[in-house]
Amino acid sequence: MREQPAKGKARGRAGRRAGGGAVFVGMDVGTGAVVTGDADGDRPSEFAPRRLGEFLRRTPEQVESLVLAVPDSWFDGDGDGVARREALYGELIAQLGLPLRQFVPQTVAATAFGVQDAPAAGPDRLVLRIGTDEVGAGLCRVSGPSVGLVATESRPVSGHGAELVAIARAHRDAGSDRGRRAALLLARARTFPRYRTAPVHACETAEGRRTMTAGAVIDDFETVAEALRATVTGLLDRCPPGPGPSAEHRVLVSGDLNAHPLTLVAVRDSLGEPTPEPGPQVLDPHATALGALRIAQGVVRAPETARHSLTLFAHRLRRGRPAEVRIPLTVTGAAVPMTVTDGGEPLTVDVPTAGGFRVGIDVQEYGQGPHRALELPCPGLPAGSAQVGLHPAGTGFGVLVFRPVGGGESVLLPLGGPVGRGVTTTEAGR
Repeated sequence: MREQPAKGKARGRAGRRAGGGAVFVGMDVGTGAVVTGDADGDRPSEFAPRRLGEFLRRTPEQVESLVLAVPDSWFDGDGDGVARREALYGELIAQLGLPLRQFVPQTVAATAFGVQDAPAAGPDRLVLRIGTDEVGAGLCRVSGPSVGLVATESRPVSGHGAELVAIARAHRDAGSDRGRRAALLLARARTFPRYRTAPVHACETAEGRRTMTAGAVIDDFETVAEALRATVTGLLDRCPPGPGPSAEHRVLVSGDLNAHPLTLVAVRDSLGEPTPEPGPQVLDPHATALGALRIAQGVVRAPETARHSLTLFAHRLRRGRPAEVRIPLTVTGAAVPMTVTDGGEPLTVDVPTAGGFRVGIDVQEYGQGPHRALELPCPGLPAGSAQVGLHPAGTGFGVLVFRPVGGGESVLLPLGGPVGRGVTTTEAGR
């Protein structure tokens, strides 16, 4: 692999419009909600539940910064989630020329929205995402205006998704008095079977408008409640030594079932102890997108720091002869670059031949101890020039990305993780 000299900075197309002021954009990929604002927060938020590219093409102002909130599971490992992030990167950077600042887990974005009430300090946040397909829980550490993800856990949910959403919508729209009566009825029906046949809410379902009884609402929600209990328990097991998620943390509840009349009951049951005031906070449906906007504006920081120090082995022509160079990819504690730079410019390398090509990486795990070298085959990488990027992947070293300069599909190269995870190594320094 040979490094090319820098050829000047790439300039975004859609992100650099003439005229108008600068706007900042946050998006929740899960719901499709897009929200915009200015640097000072004076401009009212504008919501656009449509495709991001379509919305931004209609935005006359210059887009200054864009942050996307994506499912927490996209950061768990080096598989499908990384491929999805890279596909979005290609669409937003290569095709639309947008200034994508970073991807953040939805849990982090929801926390970024919640810290606006106490930006200076406060307890950690336990974010519960209650959905029809999946229930997730994430613990975030809050330090001033910075939010960091500690651990996440999730469980799939099977059941009556359409009916669950219909009840949640009907309960949210019912008004405070009717909502309180419905909650009281459900509480009684959980204890006294004679209340199970009582009507709760009339709602629109796939079979048309129908009135759901208390028993049907309780039975339909049980799989969600079970998944939530298992998720919170699993999160406790994954958390590092120290305080884990409990009622002492500020609890934020999001997801398309956060307005369901049994959601807060299930949240309190899953925590296993009384929750102190002000109790769990049910977030606005657009809260995750708004949190992403706050990160784009720089009001809240969500640092995505590297756990390990990585260096790429390459060659640079000097006086017509190849000389080995080592180009830093990540430094422990520093930001993980979606696009690797060398001397402030995007790093571009020449791949001499297609097929049989091997990439050399120097690793210092957790930034401490001895160095070791990885030699990894990179099938599917065509000969020619490519820019280099990196995606974080759980606790591992990340996924190296080669983006062909002339266009074409990016090639992803998982780098594995610390010793014992099946990575082929050689002596550092070769």
